[in-house]
Amino acid sequence: MPQSLQSLPLSTFETASLSPKEQFTAWRESIAPLFDAAPLGDSEPPSFFGEFKTYVVGPLMMGGTAFDGHRYGRTAARARRDSLNHYHLTLHLSGGFVGRCDEHDIVVGPGDITLLDFARPIVLESRHAELLAIGIPREILQLSIPERDHHGLVLRGDSSLGGLLADHIHSLVARLPGMTVEEAIAASSGAAGMIAACFQPSAATFANARPELQESLSNRIRQHIAQNLHKGPLSSDDICVTFHMSRASLYRLFEPFGGVSAYVQNQRLSRVFTALMNPLQNHRKISEIAYEWGFGSEAHFSRAFRKTFGMTPRETRSILRETASADAGLQDWLPRLRRP
Repeated sequence: MPQSLQSLPLSTFETASLSPKEQFTAWRESIAPLFDAAPLGDSEPPSFFGEFKTYVVGPLMMGGTAFDGHRYGRTAARARRDSLNHYHLTLHLSGGFVGRCDEHDIVVGPGDITLLDFARPIVLESRHAELLAIGIPREILQLSIPERDHHGLVLRGDSSLGGLLADHIHSLVARLPGMTVEEAIAASSGAAGMIAACFQPSAATFANARPELQESLSNRIRQHIAQNLHKGPLSSDDICVTFHMSRASLYRLFEPFGGVSAYVQNQRLSRVFTALMNPLQNHRKISEIAYEWGFGSEAHFSRAFRKTFGMTPRETRSILRETASADAGLQDWLPRLRRP
């Protein structure tokens, strides 16, 4: 099949076809690549409903799942052992859970959106639930949001940003079954940015970050940077002139991102990463894509890319080919999507 017509790689599982006594054990094994599962009581339930449908969309994993009540989580030892360097975002369509993320208690209900860090301990107790989930590599999300403690953040469904992000996630996941690989990657290319934009005010409140006016100015500058990434150098002096501000004020705004230069480079790397995961860009040389997004030196680009993503640009492009098989499942995909 020509690559432009390929369907998205898909992994599915459901317990309905199994005998009742096999269902919970099968469910526990099916989610073992991500979570350790246990029954709510002292013994396995007499029957258990669980199902999921997960797509690989470029560097993201997304889909829907539903299950009966049970406990699931990740210990600190497990996080160190399997090295899954991803954030797990969930939108609860029904049901919810209570639990702890590190030292934080967390309570989630219908409509709420949660951001969990797979590199940190998670202990959750869920009732019957239906939810949508997106797995996002840490590097991709943190190119768009300052590196703070996002583990266990909840965006409430009755908030404006919560409703906006829920609409976006629901619409995107609902349309995945009819999309080709390149259509889905194009549609989801802004998902990490959308997630970061909606969660950032919550993260700012959570960490007692900058006042609202400074946050607004920071957003305007970042929008300006995004619109000019392909136009060559973006110096701090040029930005200061454009926004009539001092270098010291600019540096304070971008300190959470590691500085202005680091932010600009990370945004360019993010655009290159997305292009390398797009099958429609396979015919283009990697150096051509790098130059398009403002990298003047191929050697500098390659070093920066590997430092940020833990793999070379060529290895990144190979992920798309390796996950193109619709017969692969979570156990096969995760090692390829894992970051060192």
